[in-house]
Amino acid sequence: MSHCHRRVWRRVRSGLLFGDKLLGGPQAGILLGKAELIARIKQHPLMRALRVDKMTLAALEATLRHYQRGEAATHIPIWRMIALSQSELSRRAESWAPACASWAYQPECRPAFPPSARLPAGRTLPTTLLSIAQADISTIA
Repeated sequence: MSHCHRRVWRRVRSGLLFGDKLLGGPQAGILLGKAELIARIKQHPLMRALRVDKMTLAALEATLRHYQRGEAATHIPIWRMIALSQSELSRRAESWAPACASWAYQPECRPAFPPSARLPAGRTLPTTLLSIAQADISTIA
């Protein structure tokens, strides 16, 4: 276990993580905590209604295996999208411009570096905006 993982685990007494948000995998609540706390939760009558089906477990296992094998960046969609270069993002945005041409809108593709509350301070993710400005308000009435 890495130093970082040990530090995180020491701070976790119990908690609920979300498989889709944390891992980029299936929607699944993941309980973490000490064995005695998890055992108490397992005994609760609602656990029967909240248990996970086999397909979700299989999808969660496949997602975790990608992390284990170091394949997350190439096999998990959210990490593939985050890893896209600025030029690829621009190419994708510009490919939409012709589809917007028949509208009464003026598409504009431009690079942007939006701040995000979910990233460490001072960090941004590059992106390209496809900005659509209404040319004439009477065309949408």
